[in-house]
Amino acid sequence: MPSSGTALGVAGAYDGADVIECASCGMENQEGSRFCNGCGASLVVRAGIQERGVVTALFADLARSTWLGERLDPEVVRELVSDFFELARAEMKPVVARSRSSAAMR
Repeated sequence: MPSSGTALGVAGAYDGADVIECASCGMENQEGSRFCNGCGASLVVRAGIQERGVVTALFADLARSTWLGERLDPEVVRELVSDFFELARAEMKPVVARSRSSAAMR
């Protein structure tokens, strides 16, 4: 049963009174629709939520880091790990730049 404020008329026929235009394809959809009938894109707008962006993540397992942590001074381990992160960041910088530029072209 339609709720108040929908665009359904007698016998469930759509009367075209209230429509939501899809931002992706421009198709007009019934008010209250959650997804576009043309392309399937979400029609629900969430207040305060920004559009999703591209994220580049690097996961690394430092071989024998636990063993080093048990045997070396914590400050020495911190310095070794910091050095690794600096090297990894330098190596990944061009990859991240390419990823961002290709995402911007989409």
